[in-house]
Amino acid sequence: MKKFGLIFLCFLTNSFVMAQFTRVRGTIYDSETKEVIPYANVVFKTSNIGTVSDDYGVFSIETKKPGDSLTIVMVGYFSQTVPIKKNVY
Repeated sequence: MKKFGLIFLCFLTNSFVMAQFTRVRGTIYDSETKEVIPYANVVFKTSNIGTVSDDYGVFSIETKKPGDSLTIVMVGYFSQTVPIKKNVY
C-alpha cells in the first residue's frame, strides 16, 4: 500500500434544498503525482449509493437523500472521506 499522498478530489456540487437532491461530479487525482485515478469507488457516506470513476478519473453521483460527504476507495491508496461543499457550481 502506498504510504505517500492522499487522494485529492476536485468536485462540483449542486444541492437543491427543496427537493433534497444532491449531485456531485468531479475528477479524482493523486495528491502527489497529480495523475488521475481511474476506477476508484465513490460512495455517499450516509448511504449505500455509489459509483466508479472512469478511465480519466471522472465520476458523477446523485441521490435524493441529502449527503454531506463522499468516501473514496482505491486499491493501493488509503480511503478518504471528503466533505461536500453546498451550492458550488
